Amino acid sequence: MKSHVAQLFCIAALLAVAAMAQAQDSGSTNSGSLKLTSTVLSSSGSSSTSTSQYRGFNAYESLRGVVTSSDSLLKLDSSVGYDFNRNFGIFAGIPVYMSNSFGGGSNLQEHGIGDVYFGAEVYVPSHVVRYSTTVTVAAPTGNVQKGFSSGEVTVDWTNRFRHSFGRLTPSFSAGVGNSLSIGLGSLPSSDLTNGALSSVGTAAHLREGAEFDLTRRVYLGAAGYQILPFGNNQASSANATNLVRETGVDTWFGFEPSRVVRMEIGYSRSTTFALNSLSFNMGFNVGRMLRSSRASSSYTK
Repeated sequence: MKSHVAQLFCIAALLAVAAMAQAQDSGSTNSGSLKLTSTVLSSSGSSSTSTSQYRGFNAYESLRGVVTSSDSLLKLDSSVGYDFNRNFGIFAGIPVYMSNSFGGGSNLQEHGIGDVYFGAEVYVPSHVVRYSTTVTVAAPTGNVQKGFSSGEVTVDWTNRFRHSFGRLTPSFSAGVGNSLSIGLGSLPSSDLTNGALSSVGTAAHLREGAEFDLTRRVYLGAAGYQILPFGNNQASSANATNLVRETGVDTWFGFEPSRVVRMEIGYSRSTTFALNSLSFNMGFNVGRMLRSSRASSSYTK
């Protein structure tokens, strides 16, 4: 397990160094999660910001990895989107997976694309609570045999609430969907390695947590999560699995070296499966990075 952890974190470190070397915008953000759309990225809720600052195309890259005592999974997620204003945006993306099962003396490696997804997000900034709601639809483009897809069209609707009290930012999210592959939280939880990518069935997913800013760029976070299947959860594909009820806890340590890079390392515990996992999560706001580079070039001219 140690060698696989080292490999995953070495990949993450190399990508982080490359991204920070190219990042032209060295400003800081609050510890709110980086999102696909610039609407959510600019989550201060200030009404004085011009509409033109939020409108336009954007791109986002994220790299997530998780390793347990018997499995590891690496996910590269490439997304593009368009923000019409500070309150509404659309997006589309495709994940690429690399999995490695090394339990029981075997070493089975798989790789391939996951389900192509698209969706829309509405963001409502407020001094009382920052609220966003996201609807995501995924097409079954991934390989079911490899465990990267359920083989069915999947839909997820997730609602998120956040509010800051000084350095402390509690958050709550609640969603419902017929698969977990497009409704997971910001850190890869242990359910990424127990067949959740190919699981189908209607379920609610909840997440309650908080982040605490240690400095302007460093923060700690913790959250509990629950997966609550309901209704008839019978997989129609022979290789897909049914969703099962699960509860667990995520903890993480995060660092934002610039406004375009966000890095997290975490520990997850699935209390249902008595499963521990280590993880990392890295986000790159490619759209903001390119806009900043163009602005710097125009300024120097």
